[in-house]
Amino acid sequence: MVRRGRKIRCLAAAILLTEVIAGLLLFPFSEQIGLARASYECFWEDGTQTTERYADVCAAVTEVLEEKVLLERNGVQGVLSVSGEYIQAYRTLRDGSLAELLALSLSALCGAERFALGIAFGKTVFYGEEPFALDGTRVVRSDRSSAETVVLLFGELPEGYLAETGAERLVLRPEALFSADALEGSGIRSIEAEAPYSFERGAVYLDTAGGKRLVAALPELTFLEIGQVDFCDEGALASCMQLCSLVLPFVGNTRYAEGKEYVGRLSWLFGGEGAGESVLPPSLKAVRVTGGAIGPFAFYGCGGLEEIDLCGTDPASVARDALIWCDSLRMLHAPRDDLMLTGNFSCSPLDCGCALYQRTD
Repeated sequence: MVRRGRKIRCLAAAILLTEVIAGLLLFPFSEQIGLARASYECFWEDGTQTTERYADVCAAVTEVLEEKVLLERNGVQGVLSVSGEYIQAYRTLRDGSLAELLALSLSALCGAERFALGIAFGKTVFYGEEPFALDGTRVVRSDRSSAETVVLLFGELPEGYLAETGAERLVLRPEALFSADALEGSGIRSIEAEAPYSFERGAVYLDTAGGKRLVAALPELTFLEIGQVDFCDEGALASCMQLCSLVLPFVGNTRYAEGKEYVGRLSWLFGGEGAGESVLPPSLKAVRVTGGAIGPFAFYGCGGLEEIDLCGTDPASVARDALIWCDSLRMLHAPRDDLMLTGNFSCSPLDCGCALYQRTD
């Protein structure tokens, strides 16, 4: 869901002064004089109403919302009322198409309103085949090398772009063409997505005519539970190099094992079919699979896994040789007791009808 406001941390006095001065420098000198002399009515929670100078209002801003700007001074909360033009500009910067962004002008807004919008959107890059950014009064083409937020309006992002900008927040619009490759090496910590994309518990999904697809997941996740999907893109988790534990609805690229394009290996999610531990994050030690087929060599290339849980899968769908490549396996919870494993294991029955394998050597 697109957020309705952008929280702004209270800045130290020196940083606030720098922001205010920078805001002033965006305007012609004659207008800077006018801004410095401008006054604004502010309403405080203690019931008082004050007339404030531009610099004092800007220094008190704590949060920029769609319909108001929140202030704080000496522990007292306040509000700067905003105009209808400000509200429309905020909505355009938050939700607008590239055409609407390029048509936007903030010149009719008062200085404090422009400053507030600069705080909320001044570190955002709007990407639609090339980058655009707010320059104070308009959205223009930009060669900005850093950003806190990247909004992918349509098309694809260049390889490595998110990593280069240092962005921590990504917004996906409906016409975006997004894949996990875009997250490689990036510091993206949060994603907001508009249909047909969705973002749930750290992962990006895409609704298509054929079903729901897993597209990507946040790079810094240590635990991920993939929701009920029909397909998983190849390499969807390739950027998730800190994963420790993973829960899957099936192994491979789809739950439909009878399909011609079916690939039933866990390594599909990490972009490779190689042997050894290279295709999975070294940190990934535990995997749980709740359904689908577990075919021959399903865990090929997964030698670093230590715990695997297959409870809930159909015993008839689990191949005896599905796990023979799991050299580091210490514990296995599976719906059958005759699986081929590397090493020596004890096997005992569980109340759920499964067998618990535990390494003995």
